[in-house]
Order: sequence, then structure tokens, then C-alpha cells
Amino acid sequence: MGEKTVHFIGALEVKVIAKYGIDMKNLKIHQGHTSNVVKLADVNPKFLSFNGLEYDWKICELKEFKQPILGADHWRTADQLKTHVSVLQ
Repeated sequence: MGEKTVHFIGALEVKVIAKYGIDMKNLKIHQGHTSNVVKLADVNPKFLSFNGLEYDWKICELKEFKQPILGADHWRTADQLKTHVSVLQ
């Protein structure tokens, strides 16, 4: 992009599904002799993986700092920068 000063402004929303499981080797089961109740012990869920990754750019802009010969300095967008934004997304 040459000698331009650019800033990226972005806000990304990410949704993931985390999967948890129980290690059956550590699970302890106890059934009472007088009742039909089953008691479980050492039921500590453990992280397995992430699944279902969805992301959505809420804001995605690339701004160029412009210093004109006359007038005030300002940040602006340009059609030339839009192609770079599509690569970032």
C-alpha cells in the first residue's frame, strides 16, 4: 500500500460450542441395598473440544490518514482500501 498510514477498526462476534465429557474410569457408582437410588461420585466434567464455530464481523473498516495541502487532517475510507478489507475478513 505504499507510504500510507492506515488503521484497522474491527469488531468480531464469535459463537462456539464447547463439548464436555465425563471420564468413565473415574466415575464411582453406589446403589443402596434398601432403596432404588443410585449415587454417583467423582463426576467432574472435562473439556473435550470446541465445535460449531461461527463468526460475524460487526465492524470491519480500514481507514487511511489523509494530510491534504489545504484543509484539516482526517481519516477516510477509499475504494482502494475496500479490497484489502475483504482479504482481512
